Amino acid sequence: MKNVLFILFVLSLGLLFSPSGEAADRQLRETHIENTCDTCHVGQTDPVQAGQISCKGCHLGPDKVAQKTEALGKRNPHTSPHWGTTTPCWMCHKEHTADVNYCLTCHMWEEGGKK
Repeated sequence: MKNVLFILFVLSLGLLFSPSGEAADRQLRETHIENTCDTCHVGQTDPVQAGQISCKGCHLGPDKVAQKTEALGKRNPHTSPHWGTTTPCWMCHKEHTADVNYCLTCHMWEEGGKK
């Protein structure tokens, strides 16, 4: 009986002090580590995807971001030849997982031009 009580006690401590699924998923970039969920998931009670308005709060909007990366020329991911600056930030920027280059789903780039 003592062994059973001890095992139950240890298991309950493990549950009490282990991170919840939510906390384990909350991996943030180092530059955003001080943010809370509400910083990006504004007004969302069951957050799925932060909206572009959230990014605009700190990053001054897509036009300003596109200006900062204009030296990339035709490969500037913030000024799409298809959608201009209207592509949602989250298409490439994944705060809780690795970023993706959405352009590369269709385009293949080499040094010096399009492949």
